[in-house]
Amino acid sequence: LIQTRKLNKKLPVVLYGKSYWKALINFDMLIENLTINKDDLDIIHFTDSPQEAFEYLKNNLNGV
Repeated sequence: LIQTRKLNKKLPVVLYGKSYWKALINFDMLIENLTINKDDLDIIHFTDSPQEAFEYLKNNLNGV
């Protein structure tokens, strides 16, 4: 819903475990095959740190 802009609010998306998610989903292939736009990756924040995830959510949940 965020990708298709069906939501009026910008919600942060955090994927915990960078290597896991990047191995599970080939984001580059999705872009190459026009399944997603490169800009769609801007809505996803990859992290391996609980503290970093918390800070990202805290900084990006303003007004949600």
